[in-house]
Amino acid sequence: MKRFLIFGILFPPLAFVMTFWGMLQILNWALGEPSTADLHQLILLPMAYVLAMAPALLTALVDDRLAERNVRYHILWTALAGYALIFVPLLTALSMGFVHGP
Repeated sequence: MKRFLIFGILFPPLAFVMTFWGMLQILNWALGEPSTADLHQLILLPMAYVLAMAPALLTALVDDRLAERNVRYHILWTALAGYALIFVPLLTALSMGFVHGP
């Protein structure tokens, strides 16, 4: 049970930080654009919790099952599952027709 609480609390803000202050800045740097990192993006943190709670709990479930079975490298498999499951909100929007292009 503690595992689900830890994943639910830490997964959304870490995904938020990696997206807005990590990957977005690398993309801007690669395109030659100015940096867009500022503290005003913290207003989006509650939405990060809403969108990332389902992938966080699914990743916790995968980690729990792998730990129960004593799978070797379960941390690696959990990280890969987390990477795959973070696309669940995007796939939901794509399947409902909310996103119409790249």
